[in-house]
Amino acid sequence: MATKSITKSVVMRTKPLTKNFIRALESAEGKHSKPVTYDRPVNELKGEKLQEIFKK
Repeated sequence: MATKSITKSVVMRTKPLTKNFIRALESAEGKHSKPVTYDRPVNELKGEKLQEIFKK
């Protein structure tokens, strides 16, 4: 998930858009995501190893 999208401001110009947005947030409350299963082996990369992969 892109982290930049979390910090952006949301501007709603009409009442119907605002109501739909609030309704969507309220209906999403309390819902849980499904557990993720991987078909292939997964390795988590952090720090230097991740930078090493994306070097030019």
